[in-house]
Parts: sequence; structure tokens; C-alpha cells
Amino acid sequence: GDYEQGLKYGEYSRIIDKWLSEFPSEQLLVGFFDDIIRQPESLLTNIFDFLNVTSNIPWEDYPIYSVFNKNPKVELPSKIRMRLEHLYRDEIDRLNGLYKDKVEDWNI
Repeated sequence: GDYEQGLKYGEYSRIIDKWLSEFPSEQLLVGFFDDIIRQPESLLTNIFDFLNVTSNIPWEDYPIYSVFNKNPKVELPSKIRMRLEHLYRDEIDRLNGLYKDKVEDWNI
């Protein structure tokens, strides 16, 4: 039903597998939202390198470390966190096996 379909949108490892069934791995760059926050310059450099365009950018000319339209920090209720942990435990484990350096702090 709709509930199961909604959960599939969060199964990134399956989405990546689907893309890799059609394209060779060297044609797919997997990026992480966390890198936008933690290391935007490195992420953009990786994207530029992947696209084979110059990554010699004067980063100081761009507001890559600025935050725009920041939402207020809201604590996730423990009941919802426990439910999400249960629903996505296997997915986090799969992604951890594929991209350990990127998702190791997702472990719950």
C-alpha cells in the first residue's frame, strides 16, 4: 500500500542498486546531504572532478559555508525516533557496508 511505498523512498541502497543495474559505477556519483553541511568545498570539488570540469574555484567568492533559511532546531520525540530506528535499521546497516566513512555516525 501507500505506507510500504513511502518506506521504499527511504531505501537508498535499493535506489543506488537500481541505477547501477543500468549504468556502470564510474558513471554514478553518490553524494551525501551531510557533506553539504560538514564539507561543502570538498563535496563540490568531488562533483566537479566527477564531471571532469575545473575545480580550481576561488571558494572565498562564494557563500558555501553560509546558512540560509535555517529552521529552528526541534528535538525528535523519542517515540518517533524508536519507530524510525526500527523501520530503517536494515537500510542503515546496508548503507554502512557500502559507505562506512559517510554513514558510520548514522548508526543507532
